[in-house]
Amino acid sequence: MNRILRVLRNAFYIVVAGLVIFIAVVTICGVKGYSVASNSMQPEFSKGDVVFVKETPFAELEKGDIVTVEFKVKDGTTYTHRIVSIDYDKKEIKTAGDKTGLVDTESATADQIKGKVWFSVPFLGYLSLWLTNSNYVVIIAIAVLAVMLIGFVAGKVYKNKTRGDKNEHSEEKNN
Repeated sequence: MNRILRVLRNAFYIVVAGLVIFIAVVTICGVKGYSVASNSMQPEFSKGDVVFVKETPFAELEKGDIVTVEFKVKDGTTYTHRIVSIDYDKKEIKTAGDKTGLVDTESATADQIKGKVWFSVPFLGYLSLWLTNSNYVVIIAIAVLAVMLIGFVAGKVYKNKTRGDKNEHSEEKNN
């Protein structure tokens, strides 16, 4: 039992260390993650993916690039769509989702563009989407506490059991 707990603990430490390193690299590179909330960019991205966006100068954007934009009309909602046209003089772009190809009604100005998609991670966004629902946060918190409690109790039981066995053997030798 102790060996299993040690393996689980070490696996947890490795995952946490990997996440810390990943977050540090992403932060140093100036990249920000956004959860994909719809299937408008299928097959490129699906709902539940996370796109990592790197700030890109407007002059470096090209037709066909995938960008994340904050639309003013949609109450500050962010969308990740493909650039279908660019007006470098006005510093505006038109975007569309890949799934339907319909051009978004609002043009995006340079200050609304959060950046160009650098890479994506499938399914990682579901965690973020779930965490925005307070019911899931409570369930996750209870599950984490339960796992910690089980680990603590199992560790205590194992220590007591091994100590008891050693004491019994030492008494037998003395007799």
